[in-house]
Amino acid sequence: MIALRSGATILPMAHWGGEKFGKNLRSLKRTDFHVKVGQPFRLQVEEMVTIILRDKEYEVRSGMTLLSALKKIDILPEAVIATRGGELIEEDEILREGETIKLVAVISGG
Repeated sequence: MIALRSGATILPMAHWGGEKFGKNLRSLKRTDFHVKVGQPFRLQVEEMVTIILRDKEYEVRSGMTLLSALKKIDILPEAVIATRGGELIEEDEILREGETIKLVAVISGG
């Protein structure tokens, strides 16, 4: 989790042979230690989009459409109006990383 949040490079390593060290030390035998080092890599942070409806917050992946995001969090698209920065957005809008979408519940009656 620390590497994910900090963006630190991860260097995978494995070692073996040390499990025989105690036994070999008592009998004064040499212990072979082995180390294998892999390729360094970084974890990719998948940026999220925050969707707010009333007092509930939902997080979805960026890059999906508003319609897909609403379906993913089980909100009927016909029941809400979506805004980004105070501007109305359409269901086919692509959600961008780090942004906040506010939903307003549609009320109708007769």
